[in-house]
Amino acid sequence: MTPTIEAVGIAVGVGCRRHCPPEVLATLVSAALEGAGLSVDDVSLLASLVDKADTPAIVALAERHGWPLQTLPAAQLALYEHRLSHKSEAARRVHGTPGVAEAAALASLEQQGGSARLLLPRRHNRWATVAIATAG
Repeated sequence: MTPTIEAVGIAVGVGCRRHCPPEVLATLVSAALEGAGLSVDDVSLLASLVDKADTPAIVALAERHGWPLQTLPAAQLALYEHRLSHKSEAARRVHGTPGVAEAAALASLEQQGGSARLLLPRRHNRWATVAIATAG
């Protein structure tokens, strides 16, 4: 079951390479949460691209924290291009969207009805990206 807008306040959007070590993604997300003044308990859901639904690091992160994992199609994420702080031509070529983390965080909240805004724009390392959005 997808959480309702009342239950969803903070979304962490992520994207990563297929073989990203789980601890690398977890460390990046932890640093992003700290940078936004949030804790793992503040997060309502983890969001990513449908193509990433079975990526081990993403699945492990969701399971570790008990976060629902919401995945969205590239066509839906591409609609957020004008709101992205960074556009990746590589992501566009491979996935059909110029960004995953920011777009997934925003789209996962807005598809529940209402608006969302980025609390923390895209942060990345060589393996992964993360962004944080809030409803309202």
